[in-house]
Amino acid sequence: MKRRCIAGLLLTIPLLSACSLVPQEEVLPQMPVVQEVEDVILETATVMRGDLMEEKIFSCTYQPISEEKLYFPENGQAIAAVYVQAGDEVKVGDLIAELDNTQIHQRIDAQQHTVDALNLQIIQEQNYIKVQKERIEVLKELAKTDSSYNTQVTSAEAALESRNSQVTYLYAQLSVENSTLAELQADLKNRQLYAGIDGTVSYTVKLSNTTTYTKNTLICTIQDLSKASFIGPFKEGLLELNQQLTLQTDEKALDAIVSLISPPDDKGNCTVTFSLLTPDATLKAGDSARMTLVTTFVEDVLYLPSIAVHKENDVSFVYYPDEKGLIAVKPVETGASIKNRIQITGGLEEGDVVFFDSP
Repeated sequence: MKRRCIAGLLLTIPLLSACSLVPQEEVLPQMPVVQEVEDVILETATVMRGDLMEEKIFSCTYQPISEEKLYFPENGQAIAAVYVQAGDEVKVGDLIAELDNTQIHQRIDAQQHTVDALNLQIIQEQNYIKVQKERIEVLKELAKTDSSYNTQVTSAEAALESRNSQVTYLYAQLSVENSTLAELQADLKNRQLYAGIDGTVSYTVKLSNTTTYTKNTLICTIQDLSKASFIGPFKEGLLELNQQLTLQTDEKALDAIVSLISPPDDKGNCTVTFSLLTPDATLKAGDSARMTLVTTFVEDVLYLPSIAVHKENDVSFVYYPDEKGLIAVKPVETGASIKNRIQITGGLEEGDVVFFDSP
């Protein structure tokens, strides 16, 4: 900006009716009569040529296609181990972490031994029953020709019935012991965490030997990063499908591509999905990112500061120094107004000087 000194007597400036730029029916403001004005200092602006550009910052939110957060149902227990760390790939059913299960493992081992012993005993009894049935059939054949074998048949059948009763009892006992074993195994499972989805570990708790963990303590987060995306609202037409851009979080820049644009609503707003070109396991659901987009761009135009262009009765005009050194009014044609600058489409040339205001 420049300051221009206007000295002398300023008279009322007539309308520029002879100027072809001003319609005759439109009236521009008259310059006031300023008498004996000396050393009037007015700020000036020069008509410049260049590009006018407006940028806006937009935000979006990280939303993995699926996410699993793992907690222990036990309350006030110390964690014995976490078997994964951030960045690890896991499959459904992988063991993630567990509490101190030394005692319950011992109980399960003992119970399993009891169940195995019962199963072995049942097998032995069933083998005896099979042999005994074959022996009874042989004795019955012998008794057909020698009645003295009838006594052995009766005795063998009594023994067989006793063993059948024993097997029935063993099965009943095995059912009870299997139920106890299942309860212990269920208890153990409640004290262990398993992956429920295929994905990438994005968080694990930091262990401490002196810390107990409650039901509300997040132990591990697993995300399916195959379709992890940032999603946000944007005006229609700002972005195009497959457009590559950079998302900026508080800590890093992420390369992404526009993978989906929803149909606009009645206000022209669209929901845009940005797929990451490289998955990032450190992100979590709800993380935000921002991007800077050029919303308006006008190339190679004349422009002035917006405050140097005035408007009255729908006519835009500027104050300028005429050939006599007086302040005159000139109508101008304007275009886009961007970031405190306004495009000049007619009435002025590059390098022309105007005043911000009149005295």
